[in-house]
Amino acid sequence: MPLNDSSDRRQDFYGDSAMHRRPPQNNRPPRDDGFTDRQARRRKRNTLSSQAIPFKRQSLLHRIGPRTRTYIVIGLAVIAILLLIFIISSCVRSCAKESTPGAEVNSVDSRVAVGTSEELTKALAAKLDQNKNLAWIAEHADKYSDKSLIELALAHPEAIDFVANYPDSDGKAKTYDDSLTKGTAPQFYTWDSRWGGVSYAGSVIATKGSGPAALSMAYMGLTGKNNWTPADIAGAIETAKASDTDSGMNKSFLEKNLADLGLTADSYNISAGNITALLDAETFLLVEVKDNKLSSDGAHWILVTSKNDDGTVNVHDPLSPEVSSRPWAAETIASAANALYTVSAKTTE
Repeated sequence: MPLNDSSDRRQDFYGDSAMHRRPPQNNRPPRDDGFTDRQARRRKRNTLSSQAIPFKRQSLLHRIGPRTRTYIVIGLAVIAILLLIFIISSCVRSCAKESTPGAEVNSVDSRVAVGTSEELTKALAAKLDQNKNLAWIAEHADKYSDKSLIELALAHPEAIDFVANYPDSDGKAKTYDDSLTKGTAPQFYTWDSRWGGVSYAGSVIATKGSGPAALSMAYMGLTGKNNWTPADIAGAIETAKASDTDSGMNKSFLEKNLADLGLTADSYNISAGNITALLDAETFLLVEVKDNKLSSDGAHWILVTSKNDDGTVNVHDPLSPEVSSRPWAAETIASAANALYTVSAKTTE
């Protein structure tokens, strides 16, 4: 009996509780279990996602070992030091420039040190200009259809300026108006801009015109006149068809065509004795020099102008300032010669 009575009381208790439950507010239906599951999964996924970012960052840092991190730090330190040195050196150079705003310069050519004599300054400046022009020739070698001009610049530095300016030249002769002294032959070089670019013997006077240049020197020295320049004589030789030799002037022109110049030429046997004996105040010697004699040039003409007390002779070589700058033994000239002619003014009857 007591047991059954107790069971009835528990049933009445739960029954009364169920009867007194509060109904859902606002008439909201109970949540669906499926919706609750989705919300839980979404909340879990957001939590994992927010935790993944620091996880990835941490794994990247741990991927770089301690030694590698040390190298990186050292590299950055070296770069910083180099940058600091560069900034300091730039500041020092800038300050040095500002401290000497009125630095003195060579008044003749600023590329040469102050205190250098004018003569030496000009000599140095000429060499500096030549080197600049030679570099230009090398860069524009394709502009030269006549490669002998480039060879001329390489063989004779004095010709570099002419060769560098040749592509822009008009190939026309210019007037020669320098003063002359009768009895003294002027020194001409084939690459003179007043005639060097004139066409001659399949090239130009600069490379092939030793004959016209030597004969022009003789003419002006003997007559004191300047009307027969190397370009004028080159034209006369071409007209006579006498430029067809390695030396650029056939001996036949001297033997047959000098009357127009008021000159006369005679051929002599080649010897040292004749060279010294034939020279006098009114006679010069035209000598055809063999290939690679006296200088590295090919066969060409020179003018022997005078003799010295020691028996040596003076030479005007239209292709070589080196040959022209020193006296020569008559024997040396004789051994280098292929032809020997005296040239003098024609006497008037």
